[in-house]
Amino acid sequence: MTALDQRYVVLDLEGDGNQPPSAVEIALVEYSPDGNARRHRWLVDPEKPITGFATRIHGLTDRDVAGAPRLADIEDDLRALIDGAVIIGHNVKVDIDVLRRAIPDLCPQRVLDTLKLAKLVVPGQPSYGLHKLAQSLDLKPPEESEGRDAHSALFDALLTAELFRFLVDAAGDKVERRLNDSALDEDEHAQPRLF
Repeated sequence: MTALDQRYVVLDLEGDGNQPPSAVEIALVEYSPDGNARRHRWLVDPEKPITGFATRIHGLTDRDVAGAPRLADIEDDLRALIDGAVIIGHNVKVDIDVLRRAIPDLCPQRVLDTLKLAKLVVPGQPSYGLHKLAQSLDLKPPEESEGRDAHSALFDALLTAELFRFLVDAAGDKVERRLNDSALDEDEHAQPRLF
């Protein structure tokens, strides 16, 4: 089995701005090398007020998440997608930490950071922030990202999927070595890697 034969799920979430943060929006995109992807998105009630700072970043307010499920209410859906999968995210440690606080025994096979992969595959970029990096590489998420803007979880997850696809292509025949690089790992709790 090769690294690319694994099940990949791209994760992004938006937080409430508190410390520690709680999720207010979660998006998971089941990655496919051909560009077809199943998308999952939830608004989440963080059970505490969203800060003004966070709202200015992602645009979500307490009113937007009023009546939304709590994270515990969607735990089974999240587990079905995350457990056993290779989770991909940009600066993903923050996102996985938010989920692990709520679901401590979440069990991805591996957590892979596209920020770290980008630094290996396309060194010397002026910025490795998701949006600036995507702009410098001329990457855009699919047009049908539900009309959401940058810093929505779904938009950012779709953009991260495009970035991952670009990085896999750019790595060429070195892709197996790059994806097996333990320096890309972000989760000390993930199951042992199978590739």
